Amino acid sequence: MTRPELLRKQELSLEAVKYGTQRFDLLTVSVSGGGIYICIDTFKYLRGLEEPFSLLLTLAGLAFLLGITLNFISQITSMSASQQEYLTLEVEIEEIDEKKKEALIEEKEKHDSKSVTYNKMTEKVNYSSTTAMFSGLVLLAWYFCTISP
Repeated sequence: MTRPELLRKQELSLEAVKYGTQRFDLLTVSVSGGGIYICIDTFKYLRGLEEPFSLLLTLAGLAFLLGITLNFISQITSMSASQQEYLTLEVEIEEIDEKKKEALIEEKEKHDSKSVTYNKMTEKVNYSSTTAMFSGLVLLAWYFCTISP
C-alpha cells in the first residue's frame, strides 16, 4: 500500500471507532430498556392484584438486562479493536516514512493480533447481546400469551 492509501485506511479505522458507538447497539439497548420497563410496570400491576410471583416475567427482565450489559461490553471491545487497527496502520505508516521495517514489524503484528482478537470478541458479544434481547422478547410474549384473562 502507498502512504496515501494507508493514511486513508487509518482515517477510516478512526471513523470505525466512532461508528462503533452509534450502530445497531442503540437498537438493542432501546428495545431491552423498553422490555425492562414493561417487566417492572407489569410487576407493579401484579403486586396491586396480589398475583403470585412470575418466573417468566423475571426471566424476561433478566434477559433484557443481560442484553444491555453485553451491549456495553460489546462497545468496549469494538472500540478496542478499532483502536488496535489504528495503531497497526500507524506503525505501517512509520515503516514507510522511516524505513525501520525490521524494528516495527513486531509492534505491528502485536496491534494487528489484538485487533483481530477484539473483533472476534465484539462479534461474539454482539450475537450474545442480540440473543439475550430476543430471549427477553420471547419470554415476555410468552408471559402475556399465557396469563389468564
